This record gives sequence, structure tokens and C-alpha cells, in this order.
Amino acid sequence: MTSLGPLPQSHSSYIICSVAEQTDVKIRHRVYELIASCAPELSSTPIEEADLINDLGYHSLAIMELAFVLEEEFDLALIDEERTAEIRTAREVADYVLSEVRAQA
Repeated sequence: MTSLGPLPQSHSSYIICSVAEQTDVKIRHRVYELIASCAPELSSTPIEEADLINDLGYHSLAIMELAFVLEEEFDLALIDEERTAEIRTAREVADYVLSEVRAQA
């Protein structure tokens, strides 16, 4: 069998980025699953675009419950109330979790 040799540098970088992107996609997917499972209401809006309060019926207690679930699932530090007040959409939740997971790495 003939070996193709090492990949050119440009392809090697592409593969590394692809793995990182796949990890990001998996984390986002899991965050969206958790948001949907904790949501007080179901919505026809795609979860990635959903507003926590207006589309999914989240209230302050449900948001705090979601924060605890995310802390447990991703081994995050406690999410302070000030930070949760700034997060309005499922996408912002996923962005926050991704940033925290990356900071831990």
C-alpha cells in the first residue's frame, strides 16, 4: 500500500479547525437540548433563535434553574444574577457557555 505522506500545512490547519468547530457544534447542541428540556413552554421558533422569555416562557426561577443545570453539565463556575440578566436568547446562552468552556481549557 502506498502512503500519501503528511498533509500540506494548509490542510492540516483545516482539520484542526474542523475538530474545534465540531466540538463547538456539540456543545451548542447540548446547550439547546438543555434549554428546551427546562423551558416552561414549547415554541414553534427554532431553539437557536428563541427568546428565553417571549418564546420559551422562562421566568426568573426557571432561568436560575437553567443556570444550575448548565453549571452542572459543563462544570461552570456559578453564573451570577447580573450576567443572567444580560442573556435574553438561547443563542446568547450557548455563546456564554462556549466562552466559559474555552476559558477553562
